[in-house]
Amino acid sequence: VPIKRGEIVERGVVKRLPLDGNDSTWVFTWSEDRREWATGCGLIMFYNTALLEQPNTDLVRHLDTDTFETYALRDIAEREPVTHLYKSLEWRRCFAPLREMRDRGAVPIQEPAAPGAAAASPVDFSKVYAAKDGDGQVSVFAAVPLRAGEVLERSVARRVPLNATLCRDVLPWGADASVSAVGSGCSLLYAAAPEGASPNAEMRCQFDSDRFEIIALRDVAPDELLTIARPE
Repeated sequence: VPIKRGEIVERGVVKRLPLDGNDSTWVFTWSEDRREWATGCGLIMFYNTALLEQPNTDLVRHLDTDTFETYALRDIAEREPVTHLYKSLEWRRCFAPLREMRDRGAVPIQEPAAPGAAAASPVDFSKVYAAKDGDGQVSVFAAVPLRAGEVLERSVARRVPLNATLCRDVLPWGADASVSAVGSGCSLLYAAAPEGASPNAEMRCQFDSDRFEIIALRDVAPDELLTIARPE
């Protein structure tokens, strides 16, 4: 949709991760001293940076609550690429190729998305939403009635150098769970089923393409808490 200047483009939650963001593009700088790193839920990790032109959004970090918003800095047309300024562009090792591309003036033109591209997006979490549960934790709830077998979210995984048995904010990944990944959308926010209860959703992974879907295991009512068994 078209976005007006000053409008919130996206708001979301981050998960702090114990890794060195100098070597991983899939985290934000999440402290003023450059020692904390976090990955974002939603679509925020897919925003490109503006290398030669001005960005069209501004990312506002709330370090105390581990949340963020992005605001439109100008009117943004439908299907226009959304960009923000990577605040660590000048000093992180993993961004060296971007700096080199910028300095050589070899920045590819970001073309508008093709008509109908939204319907085929690899990331879609429009049937769910995140909110605080009864324990004050941010969890995932059904936004619409869901039928057993229905895809309630599809998303992309990005591999990270962490051990999922030691860090519960990443997903065990691969057929033998030998690597770990972070997911976009709401995938890192699903609660575990209470002891003795069965989850009402499951994650089905496509390890060769680093994609996954979350499927309803039974009918789910609007605003019902969604619980999931982590891939093991």
